[in-house]
Amino acid sequence: MELRKLPTTEDIRNMSFEEFMKFKSPKSQTMCAQELCGANSEWIRVSMLENINSIEELRRLTEQIKEDLWWKIKHQ
Repeated sequence: MELRKLPTTEDIRNMSFEEFMKFKSPKSQTMCAQELCGANSEWIRVSMLENINSIEELRRLTEQIKEDLWWKIKHQ
């Protein structure tokens, strides 16, 4: 199965558990906005967490996730 660089929810649905657990998005690649919009948002967070190299990056990501959660709740 050929996947985009960032999997959509449909891509993930079609993967076996083993395929999904082995899959990693390429690091440090520029993604077009259309691909980012179509990607599974939870996967983007997982991918970001997999690529963290420092506590500072982890803190920035945690802050971003917290802000995203607030916006999601406020605009439901």
